Amino acid sequence: RRCYIKRFRLEPKDPNAAVSDPIQPIVWYIDPATPTKWVPWLIKGVEMWAPVFRAAGFSNAITAKLAPLLWVGNSDEGPGLRVQLLEVEGRLKR
Repeated sequence: RRCYIKRFRLEPKDPNAAVSDPIQPIVWYIDPATPTKWVPWLIKGVEMWAPVFRAAGFSNAITAKLAPLLWVGNSDEGPGLRVQLLEVEGRLKR
């Protein structure tokens, strides 16, 4: 079994500042099929990483948003494979 680690290259907008916004922040998109009651918790879980990035010198480095419906299942729209998508799978049996 192989495991792949997705890495992000954060570069500060202001290299001379102690804490700077990144040129391109990390954005996780939440699958629109996710139950509505879970969406705020998923966003909060992603945003809990903000203090870690701040300690590394980045403010506003990571966020989560609900993915637009057009992106899901449509290869002609949206950013394609360059997007991090949080999906929730339901299990009928244990």
